[in-house]
Amino acid sequence: ATFTLHLGLGHMEVYFTHYTASFLSARVSGNMRLSVRRFSMLLVITLQLNDDNCKAVLDTSKVEYLDGIGLDISGLGPLNWLFEKISELLVIRFMDDLQRWLEEKLTKSLYKIMPKQFICDTAYYV
Repeated sequence: ATFTLHLGLGHMEVYFTHYTASFLSARVSGNMRLSVRRFSMLLVITLQLNDDNCKAVLDTSKVEYLDGIGLDISGLGPLNWLFEKISELLVIRFMDDLQRWLEEKLTKSLYKIMPKQFICDTAYYV
């Protein structure tokens, strides 16, 4: 049996406890908070049923939708006037990295859950 799931999250935040940046002669440091308003992931799971055994296999784990990204940066000091441009550039530059990071983290979490019997037990009752 194959199940296709669309996992959606309404709001997510990621914190970076420290950054350091320099621009011309100005050097600043602080922390950052990245927020995502909407996030959706496609999961395809196959249940392999053999006699009395059931094994859940993750076939696909892919970010489908990532929207409403906001960035708060502390400690900009003299570079505060650049905040809007800096945040736009960071979001554009790291969008693919963020997508890969989310896929990797959620996939690792799923791999920990997949061997659990409750996935197969749940499928039998659906």
